[in-house]
Amino acid sequence: MSQPAASGKAIPRRPAQIASGMGPFAWARLLRHHHWRMDRQGAWAAARIALHGLLLRSLTATLDQLLYSRSVAATPIAKAPLFIIGHWRSGTTHAHNLLTLDPQHSFPNGFQCFRPRSFLVTERFFLERARTGSSPRTRPMDDMAFDLANPQEDEFALLNMDLPSPYLTMLFPNEPPCHPDYLALQLDAVALERWKQGFLTFLKRLHYHHGSTQRLVLKSPTHTARVRILAEMFPQARFLFLVRDPYVVIHSSIRTATILAHVFGLEPPDETMVARETMKTLRTYRLLHETFLRDKNLLQEGQLMQLRYEELIIDPLASLQRVYATLELGDFERLRPALMKHLGQEGNYQVSTKEPPPQLIALINEHLGDLVEHFGYPQRASASAA
Repeated sequence: MSQPAASGKAIPRRPAQIASGMGPFAWARLLRHHHWRMDRQGAWAAARIALHGLLLRSLTATLDQLLYSRSVAATPIAKAPLFIIGHWRSGTTHAHNLLTLDPQHSFPNGFQCFRPRSFLVTERFFLERARTGSSPRTRPMDDMAFDLANPQEDEFALLNMDLPSPYLTMLFPNEPPCHPDYLALQLDAVALERWKQGFLTFLKRLHYHHGSTQRLVLKSPTHTARVRILAEMFPQARFLFLVRDPYVVIHSSIRTATILAHVFGLEPPDETMVARETMKTLRTYRLLHETFLRDKNLLQEGQLMQLRYEELIIDPLASLQRVYATLELGDFERLRPALMKHLGQEGNYQVSTKEPPPQLIALINEHLGDLVEHFGYPQRASASAA
């Protein structure tokens, strides 16, 4: 398979970087389970992660536990979180970046998600060093700015707390998807309780760090299929569901998964990657949205709002005013000054999209035509129908 590129530039590999906060023993079990499949570059990365885990991460995590575990356990979650959900490439990152400009909102940043067990001890010493060190400045799939101090997906924190995660698939691109049952949390009682406790611990650590009176704004596409579980854990939680043209979303998701597999995989993806990822993306899109559409009926009025990505891009100010009013997030004027400044610096937010190939349009029509219609997007004509 040819090497992926963004904006015409070759993308360097960073094998397993997203899992660099895992514990050394969990890391070794993961590699053994996947039969130690990696190339030379992947093996060097795996060795560094294991060595740093033994020498540094275990020590700092133990110190963090000794210093803060009791205080964290006693920290209340005074305000239920706001979850930003929607399929990958639906604009969830953009919405997350805008909503976390509110000074009354807090969020997990990149450092906290990649060092979830030690950030209470290490962030003050290592965040700036990590930001100015070898960390990438842009995201590999779209050249959006990347900064470890910026909002990040909490799914990465769960992965680095040694909880099973579908995101581990990025490390092993030539094998079947990792932990698909954790996407919608279709687990037995013991595994589900372990996941809940791990997630709750991470949120309490964030509240202890930021202040328990702030509302956490969390974003992860995986949560789209977890609404029932999350609503049980946080009965007053709010959900902002982003939806975008499914043809654009599917096409962009396949490209993104291919790039991330190249960047983070312990071995490069093989020539069958795109075909396999296409079918996986179609299945995942259906699973996420069918589960969401079923479980959203469990929510009360004022807990859920659906927002089109296209509306958010055209008029972010009006869109977010409606979000605040619908989800009862408080005074929108708290957000307005920082939002206006951000939008002024950002200029006209440019959305880069490429037309899906005719074969993909036909597959989307075949497998997801009902969902395209449900969300109110026009069905495109495929080559076979032309």
